[in-house]
Amino acid sequence: MLCGSLLLIYLNVPLLKLLTGVVIITFAIALLLNIKIELNSRLLQVPVGLLSGFLGGSTSMSGPPVALFFQNRGFEKRVFRANLIVYFILLYPLTLPTYYLGGLLTGEVFSTALLAAPAMVAGALLGARLLYRVDEGLFRRITLLLVIASGVFSILTGIGLIK
Repeated sequence: MLCGSLLLIYLNVPLLKLLTGVVIITFAIALLLNIKIELNSRLLQVPVGLLSGFLGGSTSMSGPPVALFFQNRGFEKRVFRANLIVYFILLYPLTLPTYYLGGLLTGEVFSTALLAAPAMVAGALLGARLLYRVDEGLFRRITLLLVIASGVFSILTGIGLIK
């Protein structure tokens, strides 16, 4: 995460977003097609964590690698959600100081966050309520479609169609 945050200042971020989006979509489609990566999950934890931290620091997209990892492991929806929540609770307090030190937290960033906060809270509450009403298969498909959507968004921002 620290490396990604620092490199954000120096990297070609649009190219990184484009490549990230393509990789995320590729892996998500593979999982939608029930193609699993059969590797030792314990060995994958470190590279997935490094990749997620790097992407979180450089593109603010730390979630997709972890979500794809959890999907590949076949986590039940409640376990998936709990692990993702704990992961973000641990990650974001480390990300904010790095962004601050890099001069990336601006007034515009805070005003955008404040404007988006009510929708984010509403979405989180709706998602928490729907979790118990959605079966495992549908949860898996929705999760992968959301990961694909984040990949598409990454590509569109990378090529400059969305700012």
